[in-house]
Amino acid sequence: MKIGNCILYNPMEIKKTNKIECIDNFEIEEFKSQRYDDTGIIQEKSTCNIIVPVKLRFPLHNIEERNEFKRAKQNALNAINLLLYLNNEKENLPIRISDNYYFITDIENNIIQYNLNLFCNEEKIEFELKGQKSEFVKADLELIQKLDSDIELHQKIKIIFDKLIKFKLNDDNFDFLDIWIVWESLFDKNQFKKVCRLSIKKEFEVNFISDIILLFNSYLFQVFPEHNKSRILFSKNKLTKYGLNLEQFKSFHKRKFINNYEKLFKELDFPFLNLIKPQIDLFLNNRNEFNKNLDSWVDETIDEFYIERNTKARNNVNNPFSELKLKNNIIYILEHTIKRIVFNVNGKNKNNIHKIVQRIKSN
Repeated sequence: MKIGNCILYNPMEIKKTNKIECIDNFEIEEFKSQRYDDTGIIQEKSTCNIIVPVKLRFPLHNIEERNEFKRAKQNALNAINLLLYLNNEKENLPIRISDNYYFITDIENNIIQYNLNLFCNEEKIEFELKGQKSEFVKADLELIQKLDSDIELHQKIKIIFDKLIKFKLNDDNFDFLDIWIVWESLFDKNQFKKVCRLSIKKEFEVNFISDIILLFNSYLFQVFPEHNKSRILFSKNKLTKYGLNLEQFKSFHKRKFINNYEKLFKELDFPFLNLIKPQIDLFLNNRNEFNKNLDSWVDETIDEFYIERNTKARNNVNNPFSELKLKNNIIYILEHTIKRIVFNVNGKNKNNIHKIVQRIKSN
């Protein structure tokens, strides 16, 4: 799997280097790791390595202190974080890349240096892409692969992506000033608000009903096979009746839901879900008013975001109450805005952010 200029691969299935034998016939690419069960420690070999291209000058000493090595390590971490983000993984965090586990090859894939810590034990981190989820991750990766690091605009967009992913994966990383600064490289404040309003409006046009179906399905019918538990408030037949059933690799039943949602709410007795009905009514029956409300919400969030950005710049501190109030809204708006920008990049506009925004408007 390729993410940017990084390649992730399973050394148990394919080798990327020319083989050399080392301690106890242990191959360089097979990092040792360990896990624990009832019998004690079990030694395992790596099933995922990451390759990052880097230019290093000879002699190869003090590698870990070189800026080229540090940038390569950050690129690898960004690639892993992107994969975790797309796979909605948070359980194993925080992820770190140790300075002590690496090998270096030349352009002909000959190993020319390695760190002896490769033969020590390191706790293993695991996650897996399965079924439909893996297809979604691959589709999102293909979208992000459109970005070319040799194009200055694309590099700025990738930096924004990396920041957002960092914030989503670890709440402690959130910083009002840090995230505002990377967006300033693309837009001034008014342009920023306009593109955010436009992107959120497009997001709701495309996905609002689908997101409502997902919400209802997860609330009314949820099975947790790993814990041998379930919460089933509606049967599968009843979910199908209202267009709430989900089928792998098939589209949502939006029309069926729209035709039957009034009847659905007559059966519901959950205050939380009942709060959603006025928004569905407004979306379906008065789209202009719905969009005005969206615009107001985006404007108010960005204005408060800007105030907090200035506070952090002056006092070097995030207001924890403002962070609690704004963080999720800011990340939601910015995440969908940057995705909408990337989605609309093509060969004609790839060097011009304003042409990309124009394409968002016309699509």
